[in-house]
Amino acid sequence: MSKRRTKGLFIAAALLLLAALLISVGQEVTPQKLQAPLDQLPLALGKWRGIGADMPLDQDTIALLRPTDYLLRNYANPGGGICAVFVAFFALQQEGQIIHSPRHCLPGNGWQISSRQAVEVEGPDGPCTVNHLILSRNLDKLSVLYWYQGRGRVEADEYMDRARLVLDGILDNRSDGALVRLTMDTPRGVAHSLALQKELASRLIPALWKILPPQ
Repeated sequence: MSKRRTKGLFIAAALLLLAALLISVGQEVTPQKLQAPLDQLPLALGKWRGIGADMPLDQDTIALLRPTDYLLRNYANPGGGICAVFVAFFALQQEGQIIHSPRHCLPGNGWQISSRQAVEVEGPDGPCTVNHLILSRNLDKLSVLYWYQGRGRVEADEYMDRARLVLDGILDNRSDGALVRLTMDTPRGVAHSLALQKELASRLIPALWKILPPQ
């Protein structure tokens, strides 16, 4: 494990312990309710259309993540591009039940993260910074966008999201949040898939604000 990753995991663990400590000593964090189940996310998002039945996670993954609600659905655009949309919502984040970073969950089955950068997508109130990963396995590549959405914010940085989780637990008595992840194959290159994903993300972010707990 690299020193940078070890440092990152240490910071994340420290922030989580701090959050648990602060909440346990005096804060009554209230679970927040979705305004609608995640499967009520519109099937039509701009040019994109939901296709097929919503997909279930296997029991091992559910037991590990322990989300309050989740959605895994494919969306297709008129050009034939297909993007898998995954949303995991947590009504209350606490020890043993907290959003997992895709950077730690996605590698496996031969897939490795070969590139990571921050990119901007258009949000309802201006540009939002999100994460872009490229996963590689032999000559195959996957393009992944992900961000943390909830409590009125779209956040790319997991450590900043943890820090704000602490403050929001203290100031607003809430620790709800969602992980949003978009995954595409790259048959026409990573740049082409990324452009399509950014367009879908610009539709998805405001649609989720109508489903996630009120800001």
